[in-house]
Amino acid sequence: MHKQLEMFQEAHSHRSTTITYTATDASGITTCSSFTITVTDNEAPNAVCQDITASVDASGNLTITGDDVDGGSTDNCTGMTLSVSPNTFDCTDTGTTVTVTLTATDAAGLTDTCTANVTIIDQVAPTAVCQDITVQLDATGNVTITAADVDNGSSDACGGAVTLALTPSSSFDCDDLGANTVTLFVTDASGNSLFVLLL
Repeated sequence: MHKQLEMFQEAHSHRSTTITYTATDASGITTCSSFTITVTDNEAPNAVCQDITASVDASGNLTITGDDVDGGSTDNCTGMTLSVSPNTFDCTDTGTTVTVTLTATDAAGLTDTCTANVTIIDQVAPTAVCQDITVQLDATGNVTITAADVDNGSSDACGGAVTLALTPSSSFDCDDLGANTVTLFVTDASGNSLFVLLL
């Protein structure tokens, strides 16, 4: 007896499929049989890490994501997500290297982890604030000012001490009567600097 086999698939969910077989003989008589195939994912993703160097922002904070330390994590199916812990840092962490854990999670809930080193730095320049001043020449016709004299509250996001410097000169004499322009340089503990002109 000749039989023709036809297969039809109907997906009831993304993991289960109903298969229906229809057999037809030479007389046109048919019979059907169905069964359900449930597909599961037992293969965990492969987490791959990379070390990074990252800077705090102007508010002195740093937040990283799983993508930042991902070095090419993969999974056999789509839907993999990445998370990292710890993921928030601040100025107290600058100059240090912190070990973080990257977790790759697939759509089936399977996970894999790896670790990465995050070196935290401060690349944000301090804030330079100046003030105009008026000074009087002394009896010898000279006057010397300091950077602190023209500073008006310069600061750094990480709250550390800043170093102040003046250029081109902090000394004046009778030839300099009137308005003079100086530049205030502000440098933070990480070596970042900013300057502002004072007219």
